Amino acid sequence: MRRPISHIHQRWIQFTNGSPAQARPLSPAAQLACAGALLVLTLTLIEPASAVGLPWWQQAAFQAAHIAPGMALAWVVSGWLFERAALRRWPGWALLALAGAVAGAVLVPWSVALEMALGVVDLDEPGSAPLPHTAEAWWREVSEEWLHVPPRTALLWMAMNQWVLWRTRQPEALQPTAPEPGGPPAPKPDRTPDPAPDLGVAPDPAPAPDVAPDLSTPPTPPAPPAGPSLAKGTGLLAQLPARLGRDIVHLESQQHYLRVVTTRGEHLLLHGLGTAMAELAARGISGAQIHRSVWVAWAHVEKLDLRSTAPAAVLRGGQRLPIGRRRLREVAEAWHQWPGA
Repeated sequence: MRRPISHIHQRWIQFTNGSPAQARPLSPAAQLACAGALLVLTLTLIEPASAVGLPWWQQAAFQAAHIAPGMALAWVVSGWLFERAALRRWPGWALLALAGAVAGAVLVPWSVALEMALGVVDLDEPGSAPLPHTAEAWWREVSEEWLHVPPRTALLWMAMNQWVLWRTRQPEALQPTAPEPGGPPAPKPDRTPDPAPDLGVAPDPAPAPDVAPDLSTPPTPPAPPAGPSLAKGTGLLAQLPARLGRDIVHLESQQHYLRVVTTRGEHLLLHGLGTAMAELAARGISGAQIHRSVWVAWAHVEKLDLRSTAPAAVLRGGQRLPIGRRRLREVAEAWHQWPGA
């Protein structure tokens, strides 16, 4: 019995690259799906006036048929907006609100058609009756809904995304990343040397300077360290918590979300992958987009595995990042041109 268990254990160690298994938090898409399911359940239980008269399972299907397409469309539109260079200076909440409003406006015709097909009556309005199956009635209802639905969907989409960010930024959701073997050493604490013991002998006085310092001229600041400047500013690095440092290992895009992995941990924020890559390139950080949704810093890559059935960039700690089939030649050429390869 011990041998099969030992064999399974060894296989698991190989699968996890020798590192202990860690529970990854749900992706933003999965968390938004959970929020949508909770919203459908809530609207079904409270029996809103727009769904009265339907059995509970039809009410759930009715609400899901409204919410699921709207969320899917808002997800796609948000990713498109966050990748637009012309909108880089827009705050994230404004882009989310715009995406939610666009999704709501597109959803209105479908919603009205669904209500007409099921014969649902909105009891909030006095004297309401099922809409007749005519183009005039459909267009009149759509024109009215366009004044009310987009503002609501904009607020709802912002609230859902804020909930996702709140969940992923809880202390238990952060998965620290161990320092990469062979990577830059961790900064040592600044320790002031202990003073010399008093042996009863007075120290020699310091020699007086030959020329008095010129106090009218401000002292020259020390020269910055060699390499790209990572000072706090606007953009990707400014949004990272200080505890994570600025040594980025790789980026992973999930539509309008960006998972940033550093040598100290990871962080999820609202940011476009294209915008982040442009910022890192401007700061002189060498790397490449090896997949449609993955960027990696060359300084943390040990080698490229291009001969296997699953090509990947192998990091110094053994982690593998997939390389897109269409990017194999481009990634290989960029890797061989990098001086540290």
